[in-house]
Amino acid sequence: FQKENGSSLKKQLTWILLVKLVYLGWDLQCFFQHYLLQSLGLTLRGSRGSYAKRTWETVKRTTRKGQSADGVAVIPVLQRTLHYECIVLVKQFRPPMGGYCLEFPAGLIDDNESPEAAALRELEEETGYKGDVAECSPVVCMDPGLSNCTTHIVTVTINGDDAENVRPKPKPGDGGMLFDFQLLTTCMA
Repeated sequence: FQKENGSSLKKQLTWILLVKLVYLGWDLQCFFQHYLLQSLGLTLRGSRGSYAKRTWETVKRTTRKGQSADGVAVIPVLQRTLHYECIVLVKQFRPPMGGYCLEFPAGLIDDNESPEAAALRELEEETGYKGDVAECSPVVCMDPGLSNCTTHIVTVTINGDDAENVRPKPKPGDGGMLFDFQLLTTCMA
């Protein structure tokens, strides 16, 4: 952060780094400081070589190590005999929104964990369901205007007729958060 008087202020939380970015124009050169107080010299130049000083507030993930992305978002498709296929959503309180949100199960990829393994782990932790990975996307940016956070979108099929998936119960991990989950019925034809 940078205070109005020009002095800098840093703030690093457990999973994110808050950064204030100041740049000139649009040619990929900007100046910003992060929690290690290292300055990177990149300047953004406007059209026709003009310079315009701009400030960009951004959030940077600090969790990505050797893995390809920070996290996974799971699209769980529940399949049951004589039922429409359903998408499973998680109801979770989100302080920035000031309320509950319906979301796909999601979470960070642990060290030395594949995106597919992280998706199956997050699905079981948040919903209790066990499934099989059908597809895993390449790395995507979900909100590049705000953050450098990247994710894989993983589609998982759930056999709702399997005994372990008849009455699933969330199995929270180390964080201990419990989630409510809802079924969003949608025709997948």
